[in-house]
Amino acid sequence: MWKKLFKAREAGIFLILVAIVVFLGVTTREFLTVENIFTVILNVSFIAIMSFGMTMVIITSGIDLSVGSILGAASVVMGLLMDEKGLSPFLSVVIGLAVGVGFGLANGLLITKARLAPFISTLGMLSVGRGLAYVMSGGWPISPFPESFTVHGQGMVGPVPVPVIYMAVIGVIAHIFLKYTVTGRRIYAIGGNMEASKLVGIKTDRILILVYTINGFLAAFAGFLLTAWLGVAQPNAGQGYELDVIAATVIGGTSLSGGEGTILGAFLGAVIMGVLRNGMILLGGIVILAASGDRHSDHHSDSDRPDQEGEREMKPILEVKSIHKRFPGVHALKGVSMEFYPGEVHAIVGENGAGKSTLMKIIAGVYQPDEGEIIYEGRVVRWNHPSEAINAGIVTVFQELSVMDNLSVAENIFMGDEEKRGIFIDYKKMYREAEKFMKEEFGIEIDPEEKLGKYSIAIQQMVEIARAVYKKAKVLILDEPTSSLTQKETEKLFEVVKSLKEKGVAIIFISHRLEEIFEICDKVSVLRDGEYIGTDSIENLTKEKIVEMMVGRKLEKFYIKEAHEPGEVVLEVKNLSGEGFENVSFSLRRGEILGFAGLVGAGRTELMETIFGFRPKRGGEIYIEGKRVEINHPLDAIEQGIGLVPEDRKKLGLILIMSIMHNVSLPSLDRIKKGPFISFKREKELANWAIKTFDIRPAYPDRKVLYLSGGNQQKVVLAKWLALKPKVLILDEPTRGIDVGAKAEIYRIMSQLAKEGVGVIMISSELPEVLQMSDRIAVMSFGKLAGIIDAKEASQEKVMKLAAGLDL
Repeated sequence: MWKKLFKAREAGIFLILVAIVVFLGVTTREFLTVENIFTVILNVSFIAIMSFGMTMVIITSGIDLSVGSILGAASVVMGLLMDEKGLSPFLSVVIGLAVGVGFGLANGLLITKARLAPFISTLGMLSVGRGLAYVMSGGWPISPFPESFTVHGQGMVGPVPVPVIYMAVIGVIAHIFLKYTVTGRRIYAIGGNMEASKLVGIKTDRILILVYTINGFLAAFAGFLLTAWLGVAQPNAGQGYELDVIAATVIGGTSLSGGEGTILGAFLGAVIMGVLRNGMILLGGIVILAASGDRHSDHHSDSDRPDQEGEREMKPILEVKSIHKRFPGVHALKGVSMEFYPGEVHAIVGENGAGKSTLMKIIAGVYQPDEGEIIYEGRVVRWNHPSEAINAGIVTVFQELSVMDNLSVAENIFMGDEEKRGIFIDYKKMYREAEKFMKEEFGIEIDPEEKLGKYSIAIQQMVEIARAVYKKAKVLILDEPTSSLTQKETEKLFEVVKSLKEKGVAIIFISHRLEEIFEICDKVSVLRDGEYIGTDSIENLTKEKIVEMMVGRKLEKFYIKEAHEPGEVVLEVKNLSGEGFENVSFSLRRGEILGFAGLVGAGRTELMETIFGFRPKRGGEIYIEGKRVEINHPLDAIEQGIGLVPEDRKKLGLILIMSIMHNVSLPSLDRIKKGPFISFKREKELANWAIKTFDIRPAYPDRKVLYLSGGNQQKVVLAKWLALKPKVLILDEPTRGIDVGAKAEIYRIMSQLAKEGVGVIMISSELPEVLQMSDRIAVMSFGKLAGIIDAKEASQEKVMKLAAGLDL
């Protein structure tokens, strides 16, 4: 029991509470008396009940500032109905609770339909509720009330106050609702990633409306108990409670960023606040609790020693020696040592989970090694923060983009190095310099004032690389830099890399595309299962040798596709139009792999997201097995047997703070539930199936996907859709960021799905992949379908001509 307790999220909070109780028990004789303990719990019960509702709200990344006013308005309504209208206590309470439900429903509708921010909508409701309470009561307290009403606040069951029993019952119900029901799981999912939740078919607006309605109800219920306890209804009842409730919820471990929190934690947070207040009163003074901590870090200054050509050739600029890194249940790096020289492009390769990204994050200061050392410019360093590495000249472009969608292109490029005029940012100069820099260095014409989030992933990635180049890095780490780039953009990037190499920059290049490694790299180092396998010059290696070093065996066949005859049409699209494309028509047969090729911005992703109901259509028709269907939401598509693996797994494919098991089961919850409750047995079986089938590493169902490598994250995305056994599976860049071994496995799965009669649509920017894996190839150009050609007759030249808008 205790072992389980202290593994729980609330263990730390519980220990803090115990420490406070022990302190107050030692310093005040009255604190640990039975009478005082029940007094504390009674006072806590009102805040705790409200914090249960607030926990659900904050888990969805929301906030509700109106709970105190809802309590006051409900209290006044109940009081007036009993005192002036002569209604029975029961009916008065029901109407008062309905008032709370109404306020909560209004908050939910304002947030989901009017698209107001939760802070704004609930702040407005705070004023409405408080004003309504004062207007109805005339500013005067309302009393007396019959005993049949006050007993709910003043009554006792043995030594236990009745409100405490209500709190316990509501807490248990709320706990069961959040932890064990399908709706509760969806509440967590929405807070973890709203867009990814929509993509798995969750009706996010409905869930949000429900959550705010529940919160309004619980605030009104707390008003009922408080009014019954005091024996008077006051218009200022609950004033300031919203801050106490939010504080209790956050103290209890609910994350303000959403996706995490528990009812037990909220209760403990409320108890801590109640105990502290009671203790202050008993001590007869003011208790000041201050906690401060200083983080001291060694300052690593740049070396002012001038470069010498002889040293540049002979001495590495960066070394890692005997690096070890462990995570719970995983030894990610096992004594890895490498050297990186100025003026070299050094590739690091390995299967997903081999430790590449972990090593790069240690070099970049994101992680600290458990053992071993980093030597930079001849000195042992230990980065405590990525900014220290950046200031020293080590700049990283990670596989998962770290750009700011809500800032302009220029602001992203010059972040931390903004052009200034005095103390103010010189935006005109910054925009001008950004436009010039992108055009001259990357050959891209782009509006520097436009928000970066409006551009494609490819453009965002180029901007992030531009930011690294602008910072004049001495060591530049590129983690899968071409994963979203077109051939032309890749060629331009390689020109930049070669230019930086000539300037003496050490470039660490991580890629799963062996063709690129042989084109641009001087050396290759291989990692496997966290261990260093070897390093060699590129001229001494072959693709086959690198693959053998990576996987520990020979890979006999790469593109795995069994020949078979496709069946009848399963999906037909007629004259479909939407954002980024128009009048697109095509069909997909059972057992067919239909490749979609085209340049970045051609409209392929937008088309597929519209078919899936993630984007609204402007016109056209969709048919499934010959029957016209209306798909206005991803849930409609899922019910028709369509699955979508999105291009950006981080933003649309996963709830990163959720486990492997919870991500895999999310689209299948309605299939594995028993009534409103999740069948944890079926869910565990589903997770184990996914881990075994896709070789997800580490093989722990409860492992958060946030801590998986990019390739293993992609496997989780694939697994959750294949668990639905779809008729049509849309794969948008399915092998982006996947190692060669995993690519071969995904090709095998695609071929097997087609053999089983699933219609597969594959969007890919890798032409060899499209040509080898497709039965037919649809080519899009500038938002239109340029043509569909049989894969047997296709070539890279034909596909590129169509993509460029040229005739064959």
